[in-house]
Amino acid sequence: MFVWLLGGRKDYFQTLKALIYGSTPGLLISWIPIIGFIGTLWTLILVTFGIQELQEMSTGRAVAAVILAIVIIMSIIILIAALFFMPFFKSGVSSSSDAGPLPVMVKDPNKVHDIHSLYTDMAKIPGLVVVLSLLIPLITAGCVDTAADAREWNEKGETDHVMGRYNEAVAAYDQAVTLDPAYGKAWRNRGLSLSFLNRTDESEESYQKALMIDPQEMEALYYQAVSRAYAGNTPGALESLNMTVVITPKNRDDAIVLTQAYTLRGDLLTKSDRIEEANQSYRLAHEAMMSTI
Repeated sequence: MFVWLLGGRKDYFQTLKALIYGSTPGLLISWIPIIGFIGTLWTLILVTFGIQELQEMSTGRAVAAVILAIVIIMSIIILIAALFFMPFFKSGVSSSSDAGPLPVMVKDPNKVHDIHSLYTDMAKIPGLVVVLSLLIPLITAGCVDTAADAREWNEKGETDHVMGRYNEAVAAYDQAVTLDPAYGKAWRNRGLSLSFLNRTDESEESYQKALMIDPQEMEALYYQAVSRAYAGNTPGALESLNMTVVITPKNRDDAIVLTQAYTLRGDLLTKSDRIEEANQSYRLAHEAMMSTI
């Protein structure tokens, strides 16, 4: 759920895999005195990197997702502990230690009711735990189902776009972003299909929404450049490409986008008779391509 809230849109089981694989060092050594904390710390690091890679998220978002999960879980534990122990500080209960453990004695008979309340509150704790254990999976399942439906509509849109059915593609992307307004990939793809329908203003709006969700999304900037070039807006396309090529690739897919961006930039500069800049762009495209091999 926390990964989804922070932009992770891959399958739920990708997060599960990150948790399972990342928990290995914690299971192996976290039980050992003194050095056990190293296993826990190692697990948190591996889970974070696993989520980053498998969910294709930025490092910052992956770290935020892990921290958010820890904070929420610890808050629930503290809440339950507070409900359990707080009555002890109010009950006025004490015991004598003169001859070893003795039955609990009450200083004030009026406190009997407080002791009864204590046990009543303690009896509520299992019910609270059950409610939380049911509520959290239900919320998570709802998020996963919504994200999965949005992903299916996006995939349908991608298929329609490849087949040249741009109107159908836009309709599919509309369904995706309706289900998940924070689905940047669907906004990005929608922008490209709209540009192929010559709906330039709507295309720009779609790209802007994608970039509001993630300003460092290389594919959104590259697609925006492609759409602007398709519409004959060479200065605008170069602006988008210049923003694309300054972003450091996080993985092989980003390196491929960087290669495409430098290549398109070289083509547009060549058409603008800026030959020296174009050649430099082509050289950088070759370097980026070699990094993917």
